[in-house]
Amino acid sequence: MKPNTVMRELRILRVLIDWARDERGAEIKDNPARQLRVRGTGDARAPFFTDQDEKRLLHELSEMSNPNHLRLTKLALITGFRLSELLSLNWRNIDLKNNRLRIQRKECAAKGSSSSMRMVPLPQKAKELLKSFKSKEGSVINLTKGSARNGFDRARKKAGLENLRFHDLRHIAISRMWSSGMNTLEISACSGHRDIKMLMRYSHYQLSF
Repeated sequence: MKPNTVMRELRILRVLIDWARDERGAEIKDNPARQLRVRGTGDARAPFFTDQDEKRLLHELSEMSNPNHLRLTKLALITGFRLSELLSLNWRNIDLKNNRLRIQRKECAAKGSSSSMRMVPLPQKAKELLKSFKSKEGSVINLTKGSARNGFDRARKKAGLENLRFHDLRHIAISRMWSSGMNTLEISACSGHRDIKMLMRYSHYQLSF
């Protein structure tokens, strides 16, 4: 059996045991699959994203005159939010005291253009980043969708990351959540996934170890 196949099956087993325990009430005290170090499985399109890649990307973003480009990417790498969710963030929906926020999410395009609000736990790193912002009024990220994409594309090209897309940051963030030991319920609360199969699509990004 190929190594990538083994890693994928081990990761699926770990997630399914968490799901059975946390969502179905199975009497399982510990997840033995979490004792195994599971690396990200291969993906034909996704490139590796190393610590050095991240440093180069953030450096190029920090060189831009508008600091919102750097803030946007940092938040994406911490939270795993979609671009539309990050751009819709408003300070009135953020509760730094109780570590939570309300975020607007567009429904699947196949279901129409309606949107809904969901409550999301605020990661400590995201809280620290938000507290560092001087302005606490209006939009958290003051960028249009087009400007956000153009700024990210310029930075990634200068950083030599030709194959990286902004949506890949969501994969990277969620893969880091798996690697940190967060369970299915915790990750789905952050990512907004209601279907475990869909969530599993975001658990395979190739990270550096």
